[in-house]
Amino acid sequence: MLPSILVAALLAIYVALPITGSSLVEAQVGGWMFRPQEGTSVVSPWQPAELYAFPWRALPWLGGDLVAMIFVTTISLLLNATGVEIATRREADIDRELRALGVASLLSSAFGGYVSSLSLSRTTLAYSAGATGRLTGLTVAGISASMLVLDPKFLAMCRNMRSAGCCSLRAGSCLIDG
Repeated sequence: MLPSILVAALLAIYVALPITGSSLVEAQVGGWMFRPQEGTSVVSPWQPAELYAFPWRALPWLGGDLVAMIFVTTISLLLNATGVEIATRREADIDRELRALGVASLLSSAFGGYVSSLSLSRTTLAYSAGATGRLTGLTVAGISASMLVLDPKFLAMCRNMRSAGCCSLRAGSCLIDG
């Protein structure tokens, strides 16, 4: 249902713009739409020259930072998983969550990304919107991956309504729940 809502919202903005007498450029300047992004290309983080220039002698001194990062990421996952358990009134599979976090972080770092984490706010928002399956995560992953292939200027055609959408969803859920 969530993907269809996203498509409907994208179509609605293009119907509403001419009705209100606004143009795409005016909506971008006003912050209602994303501004055009500069063109870019996907570059592999594994360049031989970069690996050669890496300060390998500093690696032992970074060991403490790496251990601290592991502990902070693990504690963050455990606290966020507890929050999700309370919000959804379901028990989380902590072993599966830890494994997924480890695999996601390794894959992300292999492609030059950052350490990943479980997001309590996005998970509870998706849950309260009725997205209880894996389709929500796969939709976000698909959209994110498509931005690597599509022209980044495509993002300028998408609505920038995160805050309004979150407020509307919360207000609607308050009205329905009483």
